[in-house]
Amino acid sequence: MSTSDDLREQLARQVPELQFIAILFVLLPVFQPFLFPLPLLPATDQACGMALAMLAARLIVPPLVMRIHCRQIARGAWSPDWAFNGQVSPTSDAGKLTAVYGTRLFIAVALLECAASSLVGAYQIGREPLALVVAALLILLIAAHFPTRTRVAAWVKWQLRLLDDDRQLAQFRR
Repeated sequence: MSTSDDLREQLARQVPELQFIAILFVLLPVFQPFLFPLPLLPATDQACGMALAMLAARLIVPPLVMRIHCRQIARGAWSPDWAFNGQVSPTSDAGKLTAVYGTRLFIAVALLECAASSLVGAYQIGREPLALVVAALLILLIAAHFPTRTRVAAWVKWQLRLLDDDRQLAQFRR
């Protein structure tokens, strides 16, 4: 099976699941007051501080995790972080990278969703519009992560080129 055929197969299998996860993370802060009414959530200033910390973590953690996984793939030492719903874990680089994309996406949107939910809770307590505005911006940022087949395929192809570069450089390190 060619790399492009394998990539198409992986995208068809995994992207709908990733889209479902992304939609849940967009909706969770919106419906959080109805699902999980918490009376002791942080005030707006604390929630905004937490949002800044989560934004910083969003910029650092997903790329770091992605790089670790990509190096493992290049060395042939990668193993999946999450179950494949009874399916066999991918064996091709394209399949592995599609799984890494999912891990990276999950971490990124989870960090943002945590901050957005705290801000929604802070708005419930203090009724300060700032909390709601920042929460709405974070929800839009979560939505901007929505995976499409085109986006995931482009990312995987780019990472495949970087994997080839890593493998070629590894030959010189020996």
